[in-house]
Amino acid sequence: MARIITITLGRARYVLRGSLFIGVLIVSLRAWADTPEVRFGPADSFAIDQPSVSFELRERSDPPGSGTVVGPLGDPDLGLGLFRPLQDTGANGILVAALGYFDPDVLGTNPSLYGVVGQYEEQGVAGTELLDLFELYDLAFVGSDDDPGQLHVVPDVRALGDSSLEIGSFSAIVGMPSMIDRVTVWDLTPLGDAGLFESLGVSAPSTSPPSTPDSYHVDLRLVDFDPTAGQVNPGDPPPTFAPLPFIDGVTTSSNDIPVSSAVLLDSGAQLSIIAESTANAHGINFTELVVNGGDVVEFVDVGGVGGTVQMPVVFLDEWTIPTTEGVGLTWTNVAVGVLDIPGIGGVAGMNLLTSGYASALFGTPSVDDILDFPEILDLLVELDLLDLGQPLEQQIQDLLDDEFLAGAPFPYIERVVLDFTIGPEFGLMRLDLNPAVNVVIPEPAIGLVVIMGFLASVRRWRGAGCGANRT
Repeated sequence: MARIITITLGRARYVLRGSLFIGVLIVSLRAWADTPEVRFGPADSFAIDQPSVSFELRERSDPPGSGTVVGPLGDPDLGLGLFRPLQDTGANGILVAALGYFDPDVLGTNPSLYGVVGQYEEQGVAGTELLDLFELYDLAFVGSDDDPGQLHVVPDVRALGDSSLEIGSFSAIVGMPSMIDRVTVWDLTPLGDAGLFESLGVSAPSTSPPSTPDSYHVDLRLVDFDPTAGQVNPGDPPPTFAPLPFIDGVTTSSNDIPVSSAVLLDSGAQLSIIAESTANAHGINFTELVVNGGDVVEFVDVGGVGGTVQMPVVFLDEWTIPTTEGVGLTWTNVAVGVLDIPGIGGVAGMNLLTSGYASALFGTPSVDDILDFPEILDLLVELDLLDLGQPLEQQIQDLLDDEFLAGAPFPYIERVVLDFTIGPEFGLMRLDLNPAVNVVIPEPAIGLVVIMGFLASVRRWRGAGCGANRT
């Protein structure tokens, strides 16, 4: 530094200019070294919808899928199956729940609807549960966007079931056996139809639809889980399992601390989840509510196989998924649950993929909308976000204007394409973005311009013949 101070003014001008370019260059190179990204904006806290199909388990036949329907049973005039199952990338098998045992002949549940050959101890979020192990059946299913006359058939499937298991409005979980070795397409755009609420479109075309200029690809790593792990009796046959898709290199950030992990792509999850170890690495207090000095905004009940458990919900600053194009896809202000799930380090839920469709369908809530729901007001007061001693209208408006709480202002993703025809170990997810959000930052050209500017400055400096005694 002393040498620069003692040089004459003429050279100092060029050194200062060069130093300025060096400083800008360093900042630019740091930004340039970071992965370019598409920053969507805030994520929705819960998924507005999840993919579902119509399905039946049929007696094994030749050709497969032409046998007698065993269940779920429904009115033939209503089409394939009376109740719709969840198409779940987070499930490695087929699970029939209470609604899947509905028998119109008895106008209720028929526990004897399916043939049972044993029991299986399945692992859920809250523990394990004994399920019935079915005989072999052919699985026939069709998506809402498929030709209803062209069934997709998976032969010789051994499903699990429980006539008392409640999984919300779904009759069953049709997991990865329905998607492995196939292309699956989820069309999200119907969710934005403000005139009539519709489910997202599901289809299984023979090939992937053409990419768009706004398509990005995400590598999926397929992980097998041992189907014999839950055997009750060693001689029982295992259920039909298929591998689960994981996304490597997902980066979450909170308190300026980035953490990279592999997470399960889980269309059965309405809310994304991180492990307790990830929350600890971020410095998140997931045991206490915000009003008590912690980071928990609420505790929610998570149910399913194995019972129900309370899960804390916290906010992350960012959630970034890497793409094969080298561009990160980043959601901000992401509500996540904190929960340890055996064998899984985290979950990328449907709330990421469907972010923005709640706003597109229902619009942005108004102050009056919030005031009309005492339960919401009570929660906001409990979280110390509202002060009942002050006028509520302006406080609520401030909350609605806060990006942290507002959720996604418009849809980010129009279509999801899952390709599991690549091989036994890998799959590919394609996300067709809303063109309005496909803005990549930083552009590598910016770094190039700064470098060129610095080199031009150096050439100018040398060309000026600046010597130590030049004034």
